Amino acid sequence: EEVKKELIGRGNAFVALQQLDAKRREVVPANIPGQVAPVRLDSADWKNRTLILQLDRAPEPGWVQRFQRPQGSWTFVLGAGPEAFQFNGKTATVQANENAVQQIVNHFKEYLQMATRGYQEDLQAEAERREREQRRQLELEVAEAEKRERILKNLKV
Repeated sequence: EEVKKELIGRGNAFVALQQLDAKRREVVPANIPGQVAPVRLDSADWKNRTLILQLDRAPEPGWVQRFQRPQGSWTFVLGAGPEAFQFNGKTATVQANENAVQQIVNHFKEYLQMATRGYQEDLQAEAERREREQRRQLELEVAEAEKRERILKNLKV
């Protein structure tokens, strides 16, 4: 009976050691986001004081958020800054007086580039945050496996 208990105890310690070795060999994959495809202006129209801009693709919600809340400095026409644009699929609209339409379009093209750069930065920062979190979680798992292996190695039943 004593030999049986000793073998079971050593078996648990051996399994714990194997689990610890497996955790130590685990590698956290690098989280590298894909390249954000730029959003381009395809055409523009103006009806009833509304500037209607057709884009080459429907931008991602995170991109739209970055467009409407840019960081840094930019120029704008009063009432037609990045926060004033509304997006619906491949269409962006903003209220515009007829004498400011071209200037708003020119600014809009700059905002497109700013949003793409900013959204790429956001994705990169999120990937780095996920990688740090995965590393921290792995470190916790290794520490727990080490503790279990240490306890089981010295445990006498």
